[in-house]
Amino acid sequence: MYPIPVTTALCQGLAAALSGLRATVANHIARAWHLEPLLALIYHRLTRMALRLDRLTQRWQAGTLPKPRAPQTRSAPTRPDSPKPKPSAVPKSHFWLVRLVQPTAHYIVPVENFLANPETRALVEAAPQAGRILRPLCRALGITPPEWLRLPARPVTPRKSRAKPPRPEPATPYRPLPAYIRAAVRAWKPKYG
Repeated sequence: MYPIPVTTALCQGLAAALSGLRATVANHIARAWHLEPLLALIYHRLTRMALRLDRLTQRWQAGTLPKPRAPQTRSAPTRPDSPKPKPSAVPKSHFWLVRLVQPTAHYIVPVENFLANPETRALVEAAPQAGRILRPLCRALGITPPEWLRLPARPVTPRKSRAKPPRPEPATPYRPLPAYIRAAVRAWKPKYG
């Protein structure tokens, strides 16, 4: 396995942990050949995580980060036939990578040490894009993210209550039966009797 080529001192420890994760995932492919496409996707995703975070750290240290944009509100699609985005092939549940490849649990502590570094917090506060890289990694390894890495809670919008359809009137003795039922009752004869 080749190590992930990172250039910043901040990302060296995380790159070493992600290189170990990649090696563990690659070794697991031989045992779980039926999961080979998923494990290959995970392998490449871990590589991209380290490289993206390294580039972001370089830009942060050089002071060339782009200014954050104002949050956009989501609107309904303009075209009714617009294609829906494809769901991600990588699972999103908590602790999913350790359940899939159990030896990856050895790399939880190095990732927690990276998150405990005060420079990491400063990076995430200066560039929120780093949080979009680190939060999925925390979720995959079952790490509870620190308070500064968590997303703010989404506001809860109350559901619109639907009007209930009116209930049908119960049968009353004053209401006559339909003609087809009366004819069926008259025509019915018991077999025995």
